[in-house]
Amino acid sequence: MIKSSEQFLTSTLIPVTGKDHLSILLDYLPQTPHLRHLDQNSPNLTIFNPDLETVTIGMVREVVKELSFVGFSSDVRAVAILAIDQATLPALNALLKVLEEPPINTQIILTAANTQILLPTILSRCNIWEQEKNNQSTPSNIEEPQVSKVNINDISSRSISEAIDRAEKYKDREEAKELIINLIKSTHQINSDNPTKQHLTNLKTLEQTLTYLRANCNVRLAMENCFIKLASHM
Repeated sequence: MIKSSEQFLTSTLIPVTGKDHLSILLDYLPQTPHLRHLDQNSPNLTIFNPDLETVTIGMVREVVKELSFVGFSSDVRAVAILAIDQATLPALNALLKVLEEPPINTQIILTAANTQILLPTILSRCNIWEQEKNNQSTPSNIEEPQVSKVNINDISSRSISEAIDRAEKYKDREEAKELIINLIKSTHQINSDNPTKQHLTNLKTLEQTLTYLRANCNVRLAMENCFIKLASHM
């Protein structure tokens, strides 16, 4: 049984303008409730690639080694890799499994100056944090746009037969891909507010479905498989 203090946290990607990766990372920490206890000198914060060099597979292996260690307390710890857009393809592939199944009570944070060159699978496994949208100085009369109006609970709470019926409605590939991408984004947000293993399981199902759709698999079958799995997870 999972203890209530255990958190399954979605990894975070921070887009960075210029070379102020470390400064932006340190700005992010106090604005994130479960990371407010961390600063640059905290033993529960480990920063890789502060010199913004090429991220190699060897560095990712060091990250994996670091993640295998138990934190100094029950508080959430953070492991950051700066300039992940400077990573080699083998390094990114090695990072995928870590992002998919992060250790309990651990926040993995990536920074990137150019998010467009990152693998779609990396992006889909991360919650994107934008400094301007999370800046507390943003005027209160500006309403932040919602990532998506799609509620994953509306799908996962249905019966298997209802899930199959709903899947029948999605025959257009682009429409199906748009739905799945929106569900991935909204589920990332939900997990950020209330981290659970169930949310990560749902994300894994959604990401696999997006892979199927991008690989030109049968749209109806891909959606049916996805909705049935989501309904079965409840």
